[in-house]
Amino acid sequence: MEITTSETIAIFLTAAAFSFSNTLENIFEAAVFIFVVHPFDVGDRCVVDGIPLIVEDINILTTVF
Repeated sequence: MEITTSETIAIFLTAAAFSFSNTLENIFEAAVFIFVVHPFDVGDRCVVDGIPLIVEDINILTTVF
């Protein structure tokens, strides 16, 4: 019983899919939240730790107050 290259690749891809599925799902959900829901818009006022702030810039991973 010999394992072919295509079977080895299929096994590896299946294992990788199970390993990274949760991470990819979290990344997708975060992107949808940022680009579709828009938690903040430029000019919004919010309070963080009791300090009133105004949103100045929104980047992919950060918000500048």
